[in-house]
Amino acid sequence: MYNKLYLLLIIIASISNLFAQGEYSQRSAAEESLAPFYHGVASGDPTPNAVIIWTRVTTDLPGQISGTWKVALDTNMTNVVQQGTFSTDSSRDYTVKIDVSELEPNTWYFL
Repeated sequence: MYNKLYLLLIIIASISNLFAQGEYSQRSAAEESLAPFYHGVASGDPTPNAVIIWTRVTTDLPGQISGTWKVALDTNMTNVVQQGTFSTDSSRDYTVKIDVSELEPNTWYFL
């Protein structure tokens, strides 16, 4: 049996194509705070030192979407322990799946 990873997932990402063009899908004002991550973030397949995180970028823009992700030990994201970039496009239905590894067991992480 392995120790569980305790993850509180708060997505902080920069989506270069979306912000550069200043457009999102047409949504209500109440939903704007979620843009462009209307689907939230899911995690799964945990091991003692890794977890897979998943989200979907909602966009009406064609082409490839690029962004960044970070994992930190604090909500202010000052103690970053993992980080990287991602890209997605219509061939993946704009989904993003990242295998975050080299984590410590029984630790809270923020993403």
